[in-house]
Amino acid sequence: MPLRDELKLVVLIWNSTLLLADIDAIRGSGPFEEAFVAPGSFAGAADGSLTALSNFNTRHSDVVLQRWDGAPPRSADAVDLSVRLVSGKIGPFVLVSGDVLPHIDLGEENATWHVRITRTPADVPDDYDEEEDDPMDETFTFQFWPG
Repeated sequence: MPLRDELKLVVLIWNSTLLLADIDAIRGSGPFEEAFVAPGSFAGAADGSLTALSNFNTRHSDVVLQRWDGAPPRSADAVDLSVRLVSGKIGPFVLVSGDVLPHIDLGEENATWHVRITRTPADVPDDYDEEEDDPMDETFTFQFWPG
């Protein structure tokens, strides 16, 4: 299925947590619940939000938001979830500052969307030291398609 839209951002990851939220939920006119991440996973979903966990504490990471017409190609380390969005618009939300970053408009309001999430690298070496070793780039990709 073809890729329909893409937004690339650099986002502050605070306390190892990346939060994406429905734009209406952030503004108080839709449901908002911070998503729980189950043990053994790096991502979770709730009505109006997605949470992804970083391999690192606080840093800037690349975030890619994509809108597909159907299920995108699957990678081995991806997590598949569903999220209900009132506005059909979702973007990173920095809880500590309240900053709402640019969002992607998925095009359909009051809908449930499938989302495939990948984090690259999936893991870091056990002996990696954030303060002493060379920085590692981290990328989160969120691929949405209609539910």
